[in-house]
Amino acid sequence: MYKKMYEREDLFWWHRGIRKIINALLDKYLLQKQGNKILDVGCGTGGMFKTLARYGEVYGIDKSSQAVGYAKARSLANLVVLSSADSIPFDDATFDVVTCFDVLYHKWVQDDSLVLKEIQRVLKPGGIMFVREASYNWLRSQHDELVWTNHRFTRDELSQKIKKAGFKIIKRSYVNFFLFPLALIKRISEKIIRKKNPLEHLFGGNFLVGNFFAFFLYLEAFFIRFIDFPFGLSIICIAKKE
Repeated sequence: MYKKMYEREDLFWWHRGIRKIINALLDKYLLQKQGNKILDVGCGTGGMFKTLARYGEVYGIDKSSQAVGYAKARSLANLVVLSSADSIPFDDATFDVVTCFDVLYHKWVQDDSLVLKEIQRVLKPGGIMFVREASYNWLRSQHDELVWTNHRFTRDELSQKIKKAGFKIIKRSYVNFFLFPLALIKRISEKIIRKKNPLEHLFGGNFLVGNFFAFFLYLEAFFIRFIDFPFGLSIICIAKKE
């Protein structure tokens, strides 16, 4: 899984679209556009480093030694550390921005509230946390089995957890809204016909079809600056440490 991510996530339509959405939101909500100190919690293979580096120095942590190896190989972060998300190896009030993309859902996270509290601890006062998680537990699929999903969230559920950790939410929305109907059909079909080896199909597909799908995420990147989508395949929350 990590090998495929490292090789293909730079070009795969979903990652391209999500990066566009993240850029749009950081451009809007970061008061300081450059010179930030940024921590990517659960950085995986470092696929977000290039996007985040536009805004400052990037640091990463991940619990997988294999993921850390791939992340270091990108040579884009100041430091990548092997560490659990519930015990971040940095001092209090170190970072201006902390991102946490598709981490809280994972089966390795035994206490998501502890992860959020750790993020709150290492953020500077007024610092920004950017969280993205998978939505709706009933949407679980074979992909969730591949990535070791423990739990998918609703927007209200995730928002309450973030508030309890001491944050003020400044933006919350579902994303991957326009493609939701197609994804729902795909999920239903997987219940009927399971792929024998879903890893072989991961990050694959026709290039033209991929560009068609990416267009809808680019469209969301424009609109999400002004509106919150009522449903979608993922949830984003941007919150401030008060």
